[in-house]
Amino acid sequence: MVTQDIDILSRITSDFAGLRDAEKKVAELIFADIDFVSEASIGDIAARADVSDASVTRFARAVGCQNVRDLKLRLARALAAGRRFIQDAGDTDGLGAVYDIATQTLEVNRELMEQADVAGAIELLDGARQILVFGAGGGSTMLAQELQFRLVRLGYAISAYPQSLLPRMVASTLEPDDVVVTLSVSGYTP
Repeated sequence: MVTQDIDILSRITSDFAGLRDAEKKVAELIFADIDFVSEASIGDIAARADVSDASVTRFARAVGCQNVRDLKLRLARALAAGRRFIQDAGDTDGLGAVYDIATQTLEVNRELMEQADVAGAIELLDGARQILVFGAGGGSTMLAQELQFRLVRLGYAISAYPQSLLPRMVASTLEPDDVVVTLSVSGYTP
């Protein structure tokens, strides 16, 4: 089973809407400066987010961490894992490092797929009047368009909206038998 320490940033993103206002400030600080939060004291985090120390603790628990120390550890791990993708592999790493990272990523995704309700998702797509795919920025845009290309060839009525404003307008026209797929590959898009 995949634990939240594998991807704490995705957990924060998915839980963001349900957080209290003070907790949202902590989340926004994390997205703005993860390096700072992963190393700062609880008091410094609270001061920079303009919240109380207790709010930082409540935030940590709200996103599945035992305490602030656990949150900072998970953030540091996520930061280290992310940096492996953007730093050049050294001469000793070379091709092996690329394959190791790809293998680790595939393993995480395999475990996530085992937890997912794939049959339920297929049932929703099969019964949809139309499918709308929203994904803004980088990988999300690419994956939204890729999903459209694949499903249109299978006969689905599907449209991809790889921007941030148009999906809001299109969402106002939805009917109960429409399905929306939202993609967030990385980062934080309000």
